Amino acid sequence: MVRKFLASYSNNGRSDTLGLQLFDLLVKRRRKLSNRDCSVILFGADEKNRIRVLKSRLKHRILDALTTDLILENQQYDNDVKLSIQLKKKLAQFQTLFYSKKTNLKIIISLLEDVIIKATKYELFSILIEALIMKKVVVGFKAGLKEYDEIDLATVSATNSNMTKTNIMNNYYRILLSYRTDHTSRSIRALLKKSINEGEQLLKKGDSKIGRYYMNIIKYAYYLELKNYKLAANSMKDQVILLTGSEVVYRTERLGATYDYLCEIELKNGEYEMAASYAEKAVSCFKKGEMNYTVARELAFRSCLYAQQVDKAEKAVKDMIRYYDNPFDKHRTSTHRFFLANLYFAKKDFRRCSRMLAEPYEFNKDKTGWEFNLKMLSIMCLVEQNKIDDAYEMLVNYTRILIRNKLKGELNERNHTILALLEKWLSDGANSSIVKLKRLELWKKLNSGGLDWDPLKSELIPFHQWISDKIS
Repeated sequence: MVRKFLASYSNNGRSDTLGLQLFDLLVKRRRKLSNRDCSVILFGADEKNRIRVLKSRLKHRILDALTTDLILENQQYDNDVKLSIQLKKKLAQFQTLFYSKKTNLKIIISLLEDVIIKATKYELFSILIEALIMKKVVVGFKAGLKEYDEIDLATVSATNSNMTKTNIMNNYYRILLSYRTDHTSRSIRALLKKSINEGEQLLKKGDSKIGRYYMNIIKYAYYLELKNYKLAANSMKDQVILLTGSEVVYRTERLGATYDYLCEIELKNGEYEMAASYAEKAVSCFKKGEMNYTVARELAFRSCLYAQQVDKAEKAVKDMIRYYDNPFDKHRTSTHRFFLANLYFAKKDFRRCSRMLAEPYEFNKDKTGWEFNLKMLSIMCLVEQNKIDDAYEMLVNYTRILIRNKLKGELNERNHTILALLEKWLSDGANSSIVKLKRLELWKKLNSGGLDWDPLKSELIPFHQWISDKIS
C-alpha cells in the first residue's frame, strides 16, 4: 500500500523513480545500509548531499502515506482515533480551498458540516471547536447576527464540554500516579473525593460521556476505599449502561474490564455464583491469549472455586495454562500452576496437590504472600494425608527460614496469626478434639472479623474455614 502511494509521486506514472528505488532497497535489505552504501547503489558514487535530500523526501512521503484512508482502514485503531486523523485532514482541505483564489463555497461548507457532525458525535471537542470557529467566519458572519450567535453558543458549549472531559481525565491520571507513588489510603481517599466533587460540578457546566466514563471509575475506586461495595457495584452497573448505550465510549475491552470490576465486588460480597456470571461476561469480551482474557479467566476460576463449581473451575484454570504462554512472565505462570494445585486440594486429590506444590515456583520474590500460602497449603495437604509429623517438620523448617531471612516480622497480621495457630495445633499432635484450641486468643483473633480473608489474594483455600472443619 505504501509503495502504491509513493508511485503516485512518480513522473508520468512510472514506478522506477529514485525514491521508489530507495524504498525498495531499504525494505529488502539484509543488513544495515549507510548513506554511502545507498548512494553508491543508486548513483554509482558517494554523493552525500544528494542521498540526504532523497532520504528526507522519502521520509516525508512515507509519513504522508500513513494518514491515507486506505492505510488507516487497515490499522487496528479505535474509531475515534481514525476519525480524528480523517477530520483533521478535512479541516486542512477546508483551509486549502478557503484560501485558494477559486473557492467553491458549497464544498467548503459541506466539509465543515461533516466535521462538526462527526466531531460532536465522538466528542472530538478540540476539532469541533476549531471547525465552529471557522464556521463563524464563513457562515455566521455572512448570514447575520442571529446565525453568528447560534454558532458562538455552540462553540461555548463545546468549550465547556471539552473542559469537563479534559479535567476529569486529568484527575483520573493524577489518581493513577498517586497509587503508583504509594500515597496513604487517607490521602488517596481525599484525592478521590475531591475529584468526584469537581467532576460533578464540571458535568453540570458541560456534558461529556467520556467524562462520565472516567467519573464512574473514580467513584468505583472511592467506594472501594470506603469498603462500600454496594455503591461500588452501582457505579459499575451505571458504567455498563453508559458503555452499551453510547457509541462514543463503547469499547469491547472497556465493557470486559467493567465486568471484571463487578466480579471482584461480588467476590468480596461472598456472592460467588453472581461473580462467576460476571466473569464469564468479561471472558467473552476478550480474545484468547490476551492478558485481559487471562485476567478474566483468573477471576472466573476464583469465582467457580469458591462457589464449589469444581468442573467449571477446572476448565477455567486449564484454559489459562493453555492460552497464556509468556516465558518471561514466570510469576503469572506460577500462579496458574498454584491455582491448579488449589483445585486438586478442593477435589481432595491431596497426592496430586502435594506433587504440584513440590515443583519450583517463581513468585517475584513474594516471600510473604504467594510463597507463604504455597507453604501453608503444602502443610495442610500433609495434614489431610494424616502426615502430622511431616507437616510439623515442614512448619518448623519454614519458620526458621522466615526468621533467618528476617521475613517473619513482615507477615501481615492474618498470616502471622495463621502461622502461630498452626504451630500450636500441630505441636499438640493436631488432635481434632482439642476444645482448648478454640479458647485461645489466636483463634478468637482469626475468627473475629478483624483479619478478614481476601478472596482476591493468594490464600485461595480459606484457612479459617479449613481448620474449623478439622477441630469441630
